[in-house]
Amino acid sequence: RPCNQNVYTPVEDIERDIIEELQKYTIIPEFKDLALKILNRNHKLEASELAKYYDRLTKQRKQLQSELDNLISYLHRQLIDEDDYLRKRDLLKEELISVDDKLRNSEKRAENSLERNEKAFNFAVHAKAHFENGDVRTKRDILRTLGQNLILKDNKLYIEPNEWLVPIGEHYPELERKYLWVRTNKKANPKELELALEPIFETWRAQWDSNPRHPA
Repeated sequence: RPCNQNVYTPVEDIERDIIEELQKYTIIPEFKDLALKILNRNHKLEASELAKYYDRLTKQRKQLQSELDNLISYLHRQLIDEDDYLRKRDLLKEELISVDDKLRNSEKRAENSLERNEKAFNFAVHAKAHFENGDVRTKRDILRTLGQNLILKDNKLYIEPNEWLVPIGEHYPELERKYLWVRTNKKANPKELELALEPIFETWRAQWDSNPRHPA
């Protein structure tokens, strides 16, 4: 599209802006290890509940399918008229579609949860360093994971971060301060730190709806 800015921006300046943006979402490795420890522990509990939920859905689907099969039998035996059959059949099919969607979503959630956590935190730990030392392809992949709607205006690159990074940028500085205080304070209880930080990690995970596609 037409551009009224005739000033060229050196690639070095653009990369500097990207590095500054990555710095907002960079965390220390020790913090990542603690976060994954908490999230993985909670994942085991969640997996147990998810298995029970999946089992309930499977039984519900089996029951709906049985009702649908019986409905056909009732029609053949003239226990219901055709209009009533069509109405009940459509309702049962709608319920089956809904249950099938829930089953697929629960399967996907179980498969991707841990992988999503690990990719997100690995990106937060390593992306900045890998961008600074990577080749063109690496830099492009990291930028694609970092954000979208890139705008270059007045020699400045503006990046809208992907949603899963936003809670890290908003909460991490304070969390790092608490973590470093506990790590250097002999009287502090690491277990208390885990309990204090756990709700934040769960909030982060809830917002990671789309996996970081290009792990740094």
